[in-house]
Amino acid sequence: YTTLFRSQTPVQIWIPAILLVILSPLLRRLGTAGLRRLAHWTRWAPLDETAESLSWIIYPVAIQSALRLLPIPEAYAKVAIGIPHVVIVIALVVWSRQMGTAALIWGMRRVQPTQVLKAGFVPLLQNLITLLTGTLGLISILQYFGFDVMSLLTALGVGSLAVGLAAKDTLSHMISGFTLIIDRNFVPGDRINLGTCAGEVEEIGLRSTRIRTPSGQVWIVPNSELVNTKILNQG
Repeated sequence: YTTLFRSQTPVQIWIPAILLVILSPLLRRLGTAGLRRLAHWTRWAPLDETAESLSWIIYPVAIQSALRLLPIPEAYAKVAIGIPHVVIVIALVVWSRQMGTAALIWGMRRVQPTQVLKAGFVPLLQNLITLLTGTLGLISILQYFGFDVMSLLTALGVGSLAVGLAAKDTLSHMISGFTLIIDRNFVPGDRINLGTCAGEVEEIGLRSTRIRTPSGQVWIVPNSELVNTKILNQG
């Protein structure tokens, strides 16, 4: 590292670093324009909506690249370069969450979501996206600074397994409800026959579906049973 800069004058070292920082606003504009053209070409609306947010990452990348060019003592180089690294990771986490949310909303528009889907599943998926991107960002930062990431991943894996086993039935019902809403095999107002009961679908909820029989009784059927049962939809 030191030998690399012995043959260079201070001017030769500092000029490229300064130019990177000065040109970063121009690079950001070019990056934004390029991302929006790519979004227009692929017809991927979420990328166009988040292009501005992603382009901000040019600034910490330029600063980090400039710091790598400077002859910073090794004792301080890791911390100095690590600060923009943390900013880059945070920017990517924020953009990933925005991108995931925009893609989710874009997808919901295409399937004409019900009120249950908007009020129940969309916030749930947004929270899952936030949790996933935040966890990956934290792992990246810890790994950069030399922390033992494997122990953290092991703890998260064991914790996720325990939660998954404890909430297995609930998760099964919720995923099945999401499947019912997306597939639209029946919608509220349809008359269906399950064999054991028949009636009008009142509501498809997060975990169960309400069916009102002609006699006025209300059957509450778990969504996982509806997914795995033959249903006669009488319209």
